[in-house]
Amino acid sequence: MERDARPEDFIGKTIVWVDIEPGSIWRLGFGDGSRLAIEAELFHTSAGDDIPVLQICEECATLSDISVIRSGDLIEAMEAAKRIIVYDAPVDPKLILELVEMAQNKTGQLSSRQASIYALGWVDRDGMTEPTLRLIARDADEPVEIREHAEEALYNFSQVRRQKRAGRIGRYADQSFDEWRASQKDLPA
Repeated sequence: MERDARPEDFIGKTIVWVDIEPGSIWRLGFGDGSRLAIEAELFHTSAGDDIPVLQICEECATLSDISVIRSGDLIEAMEAAKRIIVYDAPVDPKLILELVEMAQNKTGQLSSRQASIYALGWVDRDGMTEPTLRLIARDADEPVEIREHAEEALYNFSQVRRQKRAGRIGRYADQSFDEWRASQKDLPA
């Protein structure tokens, strides 16, 4: 449903996040938990002119999964990460690059980094995932929670890779985390 903006959409509210979809939609999240989207469209007049119009688009206010991860709410971010993880689904390399950038951003929100690292443990494209996770897991300057998430993601990644090679996707891991961890000589003890 599209409509004109009303004063109550903005007055007295604080914008806490913005998600911009190139070209046409600006999603806004407010401190009170409400959200809305502004959509740019062309209005075609009877004279044949196109006039740009900005309207509130209620159904457009939902965030993309990557934006939810960026938002910083741990539960919502982890749920969004789970939606990204689908066995054998083609994963957009741009999405993986965004996850890698969030995972490596030491000034980013802890929950956003944790969720992006979790997702990276299950997806890969062109070998981008494993080196990133290893760098994070080895970095003594990283918070313990981040290093532990990176180690768990590396374990998940190794199990998915082993299962794909063996043609057994979706089955139980054939190596425990402790067994895998003991085999990783490059990770700090």
